[in-house]
Amino acid sequence: MAQDVMVSMRYKSTSVIVLAIVFLMALVTVPAHACTTVIVGREATANGSVIVGHNEDNAGRRVMTQYVMPRMTYKPGDVIILKNGGTVPHVPVTWSFLWSQTPGDSAADFFVNEWGVMITSNNCAPTKEDDYDTLVARGDITDGGIGYHLRRIVAQRAETAREGLELAIELISTYGYVDDGRSYQIADSREAWFLHVVRGKHYVAQRVPDDTAVVIPNAYIIRQVDLEDTENFRACPDLVEYAIERGWYDPSCGEPFDFAKAYGSVRDDEPQDLKYDPRQWSGQRLLTGKAPDDVPLPFAARPQEKVTVADVMALLRDHYEGTYHDMSADYMISPHWANDPSICMNKTQESFVVELREDTSDLLKAVYWRATGRPCASPYIPWYIGIASVPDGYGWMDPNFGYTLRFEPHASLYDHDPSHAWWVFKDLQSAVDGQYGDVIGQVQREWRAFEERIHLEQPALEQMIHRFEATDEEYAGEFITRYTDSLAREATSIARELTDALLTAELLVEQKTVHLSGSGSISVALLGSEALDVSEISHHDVAIGPAECSPYTWAPAFNGKLVDVNGDGHEDLVMEFSIPALAKLVEIPCYMDIWLRGSTMFCDPIVARMLIEFRP
Repeated sequence: MAQDVMVSMRYKSTSVIVLAIVFLMALVTVPAHACTTVIVGREATANGSVIVGHNEDNAGRRVMTQYVMPRMTYKPGDVIILKNGGTVPHVPVTWSFLWSQTPGDSAADFFVNEWGVMITSNNCAPTKEDDYDTLVARGDITDGGIGYHLRRIVAQRAETAREGLELAIELISTYGYVDDGRSYQIADSREAWFLHVVRGKHYVAQRVPDDTAVVIPNAYIIRQVDLEDTENFRACPDLVEYAIERGWYDPSCGEPFDFAKAYGSVRDDEPQDLKYDPRQWSGQRLLTGKAPDDVPLPFAARPQEKVTVADVMALLRDHYEGTYHDMSADYMISPHWANDPSICMNKTQESFVVELREDTSDLLKAVYWRATGRPCASPYIPWYIGIASVPDGYGWMDPNFGYTLRFEPHASLYDHDPSHAWWVFKDLQSAVDGQYGDVIGQVQREWRAFEERIHLEQPALEQMIHRFEATDEEYAGEFITRYTDSLAREATSIARELTDALLTAELLVEQKTVHLSGSGSISVALLGSEALDVSEISHHDVAIGPAECSPYTWAPAFNGKLVDVNGDGHEDLVMEFSIPALAKLVEIPCYMDIWLRGSTMFCDPIVARMLIEFRP
């Protein structure tokens, strides 16, 4: 017989803790940020390579897929059609490249081509520049301007980072840039550049000194510019004059021209107490071994020791642990929601470290160490530039078809599909996040052992590849493709096992389809078992929602009762959740993973998952 769940004093004490955490999360949540990049010059790395690390951070429900794009040939008269209608003439041959795509996001894709030239970017908006229509009317944006295709064209055509920089500059100067503000990072085995772009035709670029490392969050970091030093700086011809004309810089102030100060702007809703972005501060702290005290922070820092790939991975996993910027209370709250922004954050969709090498074979000149989702809970898997195809489960579309989704992806692309590695690792990070302090150590020990084994195997593996390549280059390529695929399959299998072990409860949901325009409620049964006494759980401590949304916005249970719904002799907690409260969290109607979080009266976390089809 069903009975109402009574909220006793012991439940109230748990609720007080939960409410306090929710209140703290609400206080520390700040406006959206996205992406952190670190570049280490070749004289500052342990093996003489240029190393680029990047966290791709984008809010909302996303999906990423990867491709190997082969070389392509084009006929005279073939053109690239830009988003706003302009055209760029094709070259006869475009290079092959590895491509990580976020369909529908024109500013998130990553490329590294067969020559070992890579390009990624960070949003640096807002700036002081005028809006798109004003610049079109003024002639500073022509033929609709360029945005998405800038990085793709660099990957298709550049054989060196400097050539990629010049290509990007030519495109900006010809068409004008469409977005508010962005920094592109272009690198090869010899050098790396930061290219800061403002909407229109104004830009500045600075080379990374070979013996330093540079960390960029979502802000311009190029300040003083030596326009006569063309080996280390590039800029539009009227960079300073335009700033003077617009009133952004006054030469009589006695201070040197500062690009970031002149062209950049600060979000009105950002806290003003810090004079730096804590991600740049923490990145420099980890590299140099001491907290930087200069304000503004320097463009580059000299690492205290030679930097390894593993060092950059550790930096990209940082949540400010051990510093006053860490608001997670020793992981009592997930750092992804307590520290916003942190280097590894709630919006991190992909993390990678690219090792760009000189004096090695074409198959090995770039290693793309890739982690799906947040790197603190995922492993970095090495993808060599010489692979013929991406690992199983990472790419499920032809790259030419994927290209058609760059601006308008279809809703079914966001369906939860356990055959795709994307959702396997997303499930794991969601299972971890609801009980972060309790389980992250277990997960990281698993991935640490996995990664350390790969690093130990790497020298012998690459010697073997060199031997194969000397006699049969095709076989060497096939071998390295199989090797990469085997590591990816192994990691995916481990991730599935970890997720199954970390889910603390099972759910029974009879309503498999929810209409976003509907009213009423959805009934969810939290199943009791020998291991879980649901009478120790108050529905007041339970909420459901998509993992991509902050848990303090999730739909709370508004009632609950104990009843044995599946006839196994154990009481189950049947709860009701408002459909409108849940629907407002659903960004895209699709087959979605919805997560339940709660706690027992002993503060043991409850984490479970259900799959629901959402329709308009």
